[in-house]
Order: sequence, then C-alpha cells, then structure tokens
Amino acid sequence: MASLKSTRPETPTLINIQRRRPMGSARPDAAEVPVEAPEGLHALFLRGRFPEELNVELFGGWGRLAVVKIFRGRPPHYAPWAELFGASPHLYGSPAELAIFRWIHRALPSGSNLYAEYVGDAETERQLRSGVPPPATRLGAVLLRSGFLATADMYFPEGGREGGQKIRAVRL
Repeated sequence: MASLKSTRPETPTLINIQRRRPMGSARPDAAEVPVEAPEGLHALFLRGRFPEELNVELFGGWGRLAVVKIFRGRPPHYAPWAELFGASPHLYGSPAELAIFRWIHRALPSGSNLYAEYVGDAETERQLRSGVPPPATRLGAVLLRSGFLATADMYFPEGGREGGQKIRAVRL
C-alpha cells in the first residue's frame, strides 16, 4: 500500500480542469482541481480510466473517509462532473464532510453535476424514504452550505458502473 504523505505543498499547485485550449480561449468560470487535500485531510491522487478522469482517495483520523471521482469533461460533448462514493460512516455529520464538498466545489465549473452517494447515511436515507425532498435532507443542507443545490434522488441506479443510491446536485 502506498504510504501517505502530506499533500500540502508550500505553494499550492493547481491542475486545470479543462482540456487544453488555445491561448486566450479559457472559459472565465473554468474551475481547477486543487492538488492539495481538503483542510485537515490527506489525499491520494490516482489516474482514472480516461485522461480526463481523476480519482482521489481522502483520508482522515479514521482512515479512508471517501473516494472522489472527478471527470474534467470532454468538450463539446461531455461536461465536467464529480462523484463522492465509498464514504465511511465517520464522514457523515463531521467537519470533514463540509470540507470535502467545498473542495469539490472548487474543482468544478458552474453548472456541473455532483453525485453524492448516501449509502450508509442513515439520516438522509430515512428522510428520503419518508418523502422529504433532496434539498431539505441532512445531506442536501450540507451540499447547499458547500455551494451545490441538491436536485434529485438517484435511488434507482441502472447498474454497471453507476454505483449506489445518490443525490444529484448542481454547482451554483
């Protein structure tokens, strides 16, 4: 297993989330993927299946807290998006949860989708089952505080690589 080391360089380095564009043609709202971990956490950055995909394993005092997959987009056909999955029960309701979603917010341009898996988040699961709309759930409130608007409960994944139940949110 790879050893964890601090991912906070003296001068933070940023990875441009957009594909290469000619000089002067960068979108004004183009977000960048921070190379440093969210505050108080450690991160392991791994290549994804495609050049535009980045997998980030986030670690805290309890071990691995979650995995974030960031797809930088493939203009003009595919927009950037991110997904948080494999969350530890220790993440829900912790300060690290808000820090991670704020970190993801910085990594996405406006209008991008975030898919936040809620498997294991008993409070959010209970609220959604009882008919509470996604923005009014515990997770929806955390997403809103992070700059996202929860828009839909994706409780019916179609299989394959889509993973478990999640809330879809849009970066404001």
